[in-house]
Amino acid sequence: MARRIGTFETSILPYEDCCTVFTPKHPRTRPKTEEVEAAEKGLDIEALVDEAVAGIERIWVE
Repeated sequence: MARRIGTFETSILPYEDCCTVFTPKHPRTRPKTEEVEAAEKGLDIEALVDEAVAGIERIWVE
């Protein structure tokens, strides 16, 4: 399937996916609500959602 949709070469690269690039070495798996709210306070959530929705690309795979 990856070959058919043109992603095979990228998919076989070692450690080049977003998980290894953006995930912290020691992620918090149970953060406290107050910590999450404090981290999100400086974000413009509505603008981030609008940007994400504007960047959607639909690809039909059959």
